[in-house]
Amino acid sequence: MAGKFLNGGMDMKRIIVLVFVFSVILLFLAEIVFIPLSSSRDTGTTISGTDDFAKKFNQTWIFENLTQEERSYLIANGRTLATYNYTDSPQFFELETIVNEFSGQVVLEREKSDKREIIFQSRRDTSRVENLTNENIILALCGVLEYPPPDCSSLE
Repeated sequence: MAGKFLNGGMDMKRIIVLVFVFSVILLFLAEIVFIPLSSSRDTGTTISGTDDFAKKFNQTWIFENLTQEERSYLIANGRTLATYNYTDSPQFFELETIVNEFSGQVVLEREKSDKREIIFQSRRDTSRVENLTNENIILALCGVLEYPPPDCSSLE
């Protein structure tokens, strides 16, 4: 009986096809079960840290001395980071007004430094402004904003 079963070429082809089909089905079922389990285990702490950052930067856009992790989070999430290096006073009302006008797209970080400048960073570009006039600030900001307003298109 076994000889009759193995001698028929057509029956052997069917067995190979059936084994292949069941193997593929088993592979898909394993992916459906195991991939969600492995991904949920790895991201537990990252999600809570990201949630903390999202809450922190949701309504407030002016800060002192951000951490590198916070800077990276802002840039990775489409925000523009404006780092204002100041020598005497951290108050720069024109810049704070500009930041508030963009309603969260721009986050201002103030840092004490030995020179007065602004560094704009985004996923799009980085720009440094040392001559802090309103025109220079707006030009640099329009060059790095991920979603520049229509007013930026009229500036050269």
